[in-house]
Amino acid sequence: MEATGPKCVTCGTSVATADDGRCRACQVAAMSASDAREGWILGAVLVAVIGLFMLLGYFAGSPSDLPAAKDVVRNSTYDGSVYQVEEYLKRQVLRDPDSYESIEWGPVRATPAGFSVWHRFRARNGFGGYAVETYRFELDAAGAVVSYTEIK
Repeated sequence: MEATGPKCVTCGTSVATADDGRCRACQVAAMSASDAREGWILGAVLVAVIGLFMLLGYFAGSPSDLPAAKDVVRNSTYDGSVYQVEEYLKRQVLRDPDSYESIEWGPVRATPAGFSVWHRFRARNGFGGYAVETYRFELDAAGAVVSYTEIK
């Protein structure tokens, strides 16, 4: 009677312990169920470690990946808008932020104190009617709006 050893993972037949550990039916190296589990666990740990390093690399970034100071305030390539100014308008200036409609943006210009840009927009005023307004916004070097004035 032939001694039985580990089962072939591929075809499921018993592999004799006397031979080289290969399945006689399919010639694939035999593994026990515990060997297969260890392989899966090792593979999962390896994938998790690689994923962790990729995630850390994504969040760490190198200084060359960070936007340059000149790019802190810029016109959008999509519609010419300036994100910081739109957010400031909607949060600090407009009575009805949902009524805001952008009409036109001027180019962002560097100033000694930071940046400057003008913007023409339409929004609902305090009387419920829509008014077209044009403002010049001054932003600091970090991109925060520090002042605005109406252009007549």
